[in-house]
Amino acid sequence: MEVAKRSKNFTGAELSRVVRNARSFAMARVIDPTDLSKAINRKDIMLGHSDFLRAVEETHPAFGVADEDIKALYQGYGIIDYSDAFKGLRETLRRLTRQLLSRESRSSLVTCCLSGQPGAGKTALAASVAVESGFPFVKRIGAEDLLSLPESVKAQRLHEAFEDAGKSPLSLLLLDDVDRMLEYVPVG
Repeated sequence: MEVAKRSKNFTGAELSRVVRNARSFAMARVIDPTDLSKAINRKDIMLGHSDFLRAVEETHPAFGVADEDIKALYQGYGIIDYSDAFKGLRETLRRLTRQLLSRESRSSLVTCCLSGQPGAGKTALAASVAVESGFPFVKRIGAEDLLSLPESVKAQRLHEAFEDAGKSPLSLLLLDDVDRMLEYVPVG
């Protein structure tokens, strides 16, 4: 069960890689690297739970959630409910994600834009709600990912992200620092 949870969003090729890696770990326990001439008894090679856990840890899905990357956006400082207004905002974001899970109000699209001063914690808040949602596809696209790219390539990368999100029944795209992403400069 634990292996299944850790391998959500793995493609068939990635699951195949997990099995090959697990097999390699099991073989490494039996094979003596100092004496490769020694015969190997196939009955001694047993795949175990720990082999699969190690293999899953080494394999990262090309599609879906990069938990460590998203969690890194808020785990350094954590999220502190410092005011009633903040608690309300956080609950609103949670309600929006729950809305997508609800059978009655099964919306196919929910959009939310957080604005505020730089360093206020918008990205951290959005990232924490994204991880809490448990959605199988969560992706962050930041301005630094698109920096110094031509407009056509930026548009293509954004289009690809939305296409990938559309392949999952539940997805969350976090577009971070949109002003810089679009190279917006306020006049005046």
